Amino acid sequence: EAAVVVRDGVEFTAFVRRCLERPEFAAELGRRGQELVMSQLGATERTLELLDQIAGHDNKQ
Repeated sequence: EAAVVVRDGVEFTAFVRRCLERPEFAAELGRRGQELVMSQLGATERTLELLDQIAGHDNKQ
């Protein structure tokens, strides 16, 4: 779990309260979120390279 979905203000308030009352939960959520972001670094570039290959282009600079 690297993110929490809240559907309304009540859920958002409960989430914020949980983070404030359980800093270890907030820290772990932050760590997992950062891990997810780092695992996706370069994804756009890899996708563009793949699309260029499929289209028969070689646009490497």
